[in-house]
Amino acid sequence: MSDTRFRAWDGECMMTNLDSVTLSELNAGVIYDGDGPEDCATVTIMQFTGFKDKNGKEICQKDIFAMGTERYVVNKRSGCFMADNIRNGHSLTHAREDVRVWHTLMESSLLIEVLGNIYENPELMDKT
Repeated sequence: MSDTRFRAWDGECMMTNLDSVTLSELNAGVIYDGDGPEDCATVTIMQFTGFKDKNGKEICQKDIFAMGTERYVVNKRSGCFMADNIRNGHSLTHAREDVRVWHTLMESSLLIEVLGNIYENPELMDKT
């Protein structure tokens, strides 16, 4: 079973050392390196998938990775992680019939290299 870890993007920097993520009916916040809580209305929270790439880098939501000549962005919809092909939009999901494909893909981490993420490297979302 993988660790449940998160990182956050505040519009300017990626916060990777989150001390805690707090959710309640009234508000949400993150504590980063002992500072905070920072209002989650101003940050985007991304969850660690439980997998690492060929260089040992953690793969999180909104990361962009290469596998062969294709690039994928990691998303989470309806509680399931997905790898969406940037060029053609085809999704590999962590749900139902594709669950074996997703796990095979992610467990074959020697084939995957994280290139960046959609916030710090938006140019990687170019379909060409």
